[in-house]
Amino acid sequence: MSFRVKFMVQSITDYGGDALSVSFAAIYDPTIPEDANFTKWTPTGSITMSITNRDVIARLKPGVKFYVDFTQVEPVETPAS
Repeated sequence: MSFRVKFMVQSITDYGGDALSVSFAAIYDPTIPEDANFTKWTPTGSITMSITNRDVIARLKPGVKFYVDFTQVEPVETPAS
């Protein structure tokens, strides 16, 4: 199972050091069909991440939108001991 949603960068906080805290909010616009597909049932959502990759950080600005794909991970069988 998988589904796609759009999230927008809400804020970026630099606490010093190597990582930034980036907060994303789900896009809610029921007039856009691809947004309405997800937001009809889940109109709000947030993701907060600590990011250390400076190449990624350079692309993140408040207001920029990204697709986020959720794909279910199948259970991994653990070998018998």
